[in-house]
Order: sequence, then structure tokens, then C-alpha cells
Amino acid sequence: MKKRIFIAILAIMTLMSISAFAEIAFTVDMAEATEEAEGVYMITFSVTDTNIVYDNALLKEVQGNFRGLQAKFTYDADIFVPYDWEYDDVADINEYPESPFAPVTSGRNKGTILAATYTNAGTMNSVSVDEYYAPSAESKYIYLDNTVVLAFYFQLASGKTEEDFTSESFKIDYLRYLNVENNYYKHPSDSSLNNITLANNVVPEAVVLTIPVTVGDKIYLQDGSVEPAATTGDYEVPATVGYVAVNTGKTAQKTYYVDGTKATLVHENGVLASDKINLRDRTETYGGEDRSGLRFAEMGHNALSRNVSGHEVTEVGVLMTTESDKVLTAIGSADNLTYDMIGTYVKSGYAYGQGYDRFVDSTNDELYLFSAVMYNIPLNEKNVQTNIVCRPYYKVGDTYIYGETMKATLYDIATELLNSEDYEYLSDGQKAYVQEIIACVDTGTDIEDGDIIIDIGGLYPVN
Repeated sequence: MKKRIFIAILAIMTLMSISAFAEIAFTVDMAEATEEAEGVYMITFSVTDTNIVYDNALLKEVQGNFRGLQAKFTYDADIFVPYDWEYDDVADINEYPESPFAPVTSGRNKGTILAATYTNAGTMNSVSVDEYYAPSAESKYIYLDNTVVLAFYFQLASGKTEEDFTSESFKIDYLRYLNVENNYYKHPSDSSLNNITLANNVVPEAVVLTIPVTVGDKIYLQDGSVEPAATTGDYEVPATVGYVAVNTGKTAQKTYYVDGTKATLVHENGVLASDKINLRDRTETYGGEDRSGLRFAEMGHNALSRNVSGHEVTEVGVLMTTESDKVLTAIGSADNLTYDMIGTYVKSGYAYGQGYDRFVDSTNDELYLFSAVMYNIPLNEKNVQTNIVCRPYYKVGDTYIYGETMKATLYDIATELLNSEDYEYLSDGQKAYVQEIIACVDTGTDIEDGDIIIDIGGLYPVN
């Protein structure tokens, strides 16, 4: 490889008039490096500095007076391949981390790249580079009028073009610019020190996507995190590709698909939880088996959502568990059950999909109703006062979208029934079941140690 002499990339620098409102402005641009091999590009950091500063070395006030720069930025290593401009080859950033960078030069004066360090996170490389510049004489300090002070050389990865750039492909994380005084962009601890404006012209501007929300809504984002809506209005969501669900309590749900440029409403009421929780008493049997237990009734599913082109619903069901000591020790919390928890402590059941289509009521095209029962719960004081947990979900593509979590105990529901007007209309068997549950607590009889035994195998087929 032949060594090349670096050709200065500075334009002629001229003294600009001092504006009434002085500022420090950086511009980051991308251009083809015409002096290098074909297909080599450079990202240039240019600065305009209209500030007047006092130079102790020159013993006078000067404009601009560039002395150094620290720049931290992150680039997508699947797109940008650092290039060694001096040796015309792909840069070996592990051995020679400074090799993709060229400092400012001006006549006899030459900036120096002091150091460059890289941190890798997946496909993203974060780099911090330090540059120092010292003029050799009074006449050589630099007036900064859109003046290039740093260049980063690269090639595009095989098959990549500028069309592959997103707002995340090249991000400026931090600038510390020295013109005798320190000046900052995104100071890490004191934002009041930030006095640099920045225009990143390398990548398109970040897309701002919003969806309408109402205060109190729960917003389930693409990465699975949950944010409460603090106000009513437009809520900004990440541009990451995926689904965002907005649950308005248990009464409404809207699901949006984000494609990176827009958020489109694709489903309304894909799955809804319900406040209707009751007992399935032992007078009802299945093949002679006692299926008495706690029923989460009238959960909803909008069947019209199944046929949304490109966003077809393939599965609707529930996740169930208890808040027993054993379960909570194993999974930590039952507040937000997810499909990947299914196993010993979390059970699933299907209302739709996996070859099944089971609904209590499917006469309404807009909202089919389904229910789920946790049964075979031994009646003792501890068991009837332990929360049973149910969370409905639906699946689109590889994504699971959830309704709100519902909880109740056998004792709570039995007590509500006993004190309601409906109690007198219950059958003798139903009344006996209510009384047996309440007696476990009120009389202290039939107390057993041990955990709740859960068996929902007969409700729906389970994994």
C-alpha cells in the first residue's frame, strides 16, 4: 500500500462580520472524497463561530480561534465501513483507531488527532475522537466561517446506498469545542452549558410519530414497555417497526402498526378484559368431572380484526395463574403475564386459533365474547383468599398484544354473590358452593397447608 499525502480539505477561510447575536454552529455533511479511491466518502464537521474571545497567548480579542474538538458519534457498522485515507484501505480501527479521521490543516499549521476510542453495541459503533489544533503564529489562528475542522472517512458496506440511511444510522452524541473557552453540544450533566447548534445533514431527520391518547390510557410500546398517558392529546411513539397498543381500561383498545414512517390504526378492540367475574359452580359438569371454579366472563374480541390485510389475527386466548407464594417466588409478579411465561406456573387457553373457535357469544360481528375458568381449586382458607389472575391476548404475526390484567379471589366473588339480589335465584347446588367457599374463611374450617392446585386442561387445549 502506498502512503498518500493528505490534501487539505479546507476552503479559503474569510473573516466574517460579527453578528449582533453570536453563535457557534456545527454542520455535519457527507461528500465523496475525490482525492481518494472510488467509492470513498467523508463526513465533515464544519463550524461557524462568530464569538469574540480573549486569547491569552495573543493578548487580544479574536473571533473564533479554533483550538480543539472532541466529537462523539454513533454509526451503523452494517452501513459505514471506516476507511484509512492515508493508506487507501479499509481502516483497522482495532489497531489504528485514529486512521479514519483527518484533522484540520491550514498552511504551516496542522491539527492533530490525539485519540479515538470505539464502543460496540450490536451493529452500532460509538466513537469518541479528540483533536487538538495550535497555530504557529499570530497570523495563523483560524476564523471559522463554515470551516471544516474534522473529517471521518468511510466506504459504504457492500450492497448499501444512501437509501438505506435512517435517522438512527449516524447520530452526533456530544461535541466539546474549544475556542480558548469550552463550548458544548449535549453536555452530559449540565444542559445550561449547551451553546452549540447542530445540523446533521448526513441522515434524514428523525420521523416524529404520534398517536391520540386519553389521560389514564396504558400505552404498550414496540419493545414491550408500558407507558401511562399523562395527558390527553398526541403521544409520540418510537419510529421502530412494530405494534403499539393503547388500552383504555378494560373498555377499549386500539392497536397501531408503525412502519418507520407512520403509525396506522389496524385493530380496534382486538381483545378486551372484563369486570364480569363470577363462579362456575359444581352443578355444571364436563364428562362427570367437577369444573367448579372462578370464571372470568365476557371478555371481548372484535372478529373483524382477523381479516385486516397484512395484520390478520391468528390467535385469541388467555393466560392464567395465581398469586400464591410458590408462583410469585418463581415468576416475580403476576401483574403483566406474557406468552413467553407459559409453563409450570402460567397456563394458556385458546378461544380462537390452534384449530379452535370457541366463543360464548359470536352473534355480534363487532365483539365476540369468551370466558375462562380456573378450576379444581381445593377449598381451604388460604386458597379461597388467593388471587386468581387472568390476562387476555391476541396474536398478529409473531407479536402478542395484551388486554388488561384481571384478578379476583373465590372468597370475594362468593361474598358478592351472597350479598346480591341474584343470590335468591341460584340453585341449591350453587348456593351450597357459595356457602362452602365463605365457610372456609368465616368458620376457619377445612384449613390445609400447601399451594393452590390448578388444572385448566379441560377448559381449552393447552400447551
